[in-house]
Amino acid sequence: MKILLSDRYMKIIFPIFLFAIFFISSCNLFLSLPHGRENVDDSKAQITAFTALPSGDDSIVTMWNWKNSLNVGDEEEIKEIHIQHSIFGYPENYNPILGETFTDSTTWQHEWKDLIPGITHYFSLFSKSSDGDGGDIWFAPIKAKISLTGKVKSTIESLTYSWTVNTSYSVNGGILTGSLDTSNVMVIELGLPEDMKIVSAVINPALVYGIETNSVDTFKIYPLTRPFNEVDGYIAWNQVADNFDTNIEYLVNDSAGIITSGTNITLNDFPIDITTPVRMALATGSKQLVLRMDTIGITVNNIVWNDFLVIEYYD
Repeated sequence: MKILLSDRYMKIIFPIFLFAIFFISSCNLFLSLPHGRENVDDSKAQITAFTALPSGDDSIVTMWNWKNSLNVGDEEEIKEIHIQHSIFGYPENYNPILGETFTDSTTWQHEWKDLIPGITHYFSLFSKSSDGDGGDIWFAPIKAKISLTGKVKSTIESLTYSWTVNTSYSVNGGILTGSLDTSNVMVIELGLPEDMKIVSAVINPALVYGIETNSVDTFKIYPLTRPFNEVDGYIAWNQVADNFDTNIEYLVNDSAGIITSGTNITLNDFPIDITTPVRMALATGSKQLVLRMDTIGITVNNIVWNDFLVIEYYD
């Protein structure tokens, strides 16, 4: 009888024991994870600008910048990221069962829904590369937190500066005015604090006659991952227009941009919602956006930096 009872208990306890061993080993409770490249000024840092923003009363958007840095070998390249959420503090230990996993480097945000309102939520981003021998290395997490306790406010914000960057490799400071085509783009800098929790950002409808297209081409607005080089025109063009020179880092996050419909911009198109690129521009710390057209087709008529954006934000 004792033997039968013991066997019954073993059938229950043994799977629990195996799960506990797996949980403990996966959580790295006894071995600290190595640190990856966390310095945003490190040219080989592949994961930067991890941040969390409210997207509703019970939802949060986490964002990150995942770039394929220059001169990074296959064994160093980040292959996968894993984000874990907690309400009790930052998750310090990687666990494959908990959280969300991403393997596509063009993915840069995830919305967490049905969260508990009125409290602080904590997020940890773990990244994985290879050890060079086919094994995996998980790095210690990059962290972000946000409280779902704020109230939505609104404001009208301005530009601080703008540049025209063109194929003659010259950078001209000035007001937001001129034409865009395949030979030039425009970079604008926002006068917003980096920690502003953007709910929405739209181009001010009052500027409807300041931005107009004269073709059916698309009007594109993308965020920069860091401020571009405004001194060296050759480098600047490659940083913000197209990655013609693969030895120069391309700073435009094409996956976090807004592309308008392929029609002439008219009164019916306003307000143009650019929440996504504004959020990313603040998260990366660049606070800069690039305006682009594929062919001749946009005229920007004397928009100075006053009242460019209508913003809603969490206080």
